[in-house]
Amino acid sequence: MRWANPQALFEFWCDLWTLNPYDRCDFRCVYCCTLAQGVSRPKMPADAVAAQLALELATDPPKPEIVIGGASDPYPPGEAKHRLTRRILETLIGWNRSFHIVTKGLLVERDLDLLVPWAASCRVQVSVSSLNTAALAELEPAAPSPQERLALVERLARAGLDVTVAATPWIPGMTDARALIAAVPPSIPIQFGPLTVFPHPGRERAITILGRKYHQEDIDRLYLEDRRRAGHHARVRWLYPALRQRDDGTPYLLSFLSPDDLSPAAGA
Repeated sequence: MRWANPQALFEFWCDLWTLNPYDRCDFRCVYCCTLAQGVSRPKMPADAVAAQLALELATDPPKPEIVIGGASDPYPPGEAKHRLTRRILETLIGWNRSFHIVTKGLLVERDLDLLVPWAASCRVQVSVSSLNTAALAELEPAAPSPQERLALVERLARAGLDVTVAATPWIPGMTDARALIAAVPPSIPIQFGPLTVFPHPGRERAITILGRKYHQEDIDRLYLEDRRRAGHHARVRWLYPALRQRDDGTPYLLSFLSPDDLSPAAGA
């Protein structure tokens, strides 16, 4: 896949920091594009993490986006003991930096004492791809149930945080957009984005989910079909399919489809 504007992609990655306190992810999602499944081990002791982060913040210009948990979840069960993510939050807040947390972990609620006073400068994205508890137990074997995560979202929102439900990835045969939209309180935004099979040299761009094989083209097509069934909702955003891009070359990770795309022929 080639981008019409490679410079836009380059600038996007250069302006993004992703902080991953743990080298693997205990939740072990089988579809994970980062291949980071495994025991969540701290990359450094908490004091060393805070010192290293402070050093980098002092020498690097402010970033428009700092994502905590872009490659591995920052709130695995071990965070209760290691407190690496909490030290990162304390350091970022001390340096007056805004940030965006991505997690499936319930332990984020422990840090409300830090997050609520900083609510104007932080966002929390809780990943929930489906309401099918049994199937998610196979795909995300160590993650909290979708019901637990949705209850967490409500509590975070009531506490005053900017919280979003992220069905990213949207999983073929698993994600029912209409059901998920109905299950999330109407005041809470939702973001959908298709499961993306990143290309590897010599490997087919396909993935097997619960015994069925999907090529990226299949995933994109089914994703757009589910979007048309769900219809337009002002609080819901849909990322571009993985194999489709904007004319200006904006990376699909930042590009959202417009309501005009909801005509039956769109995406065909």
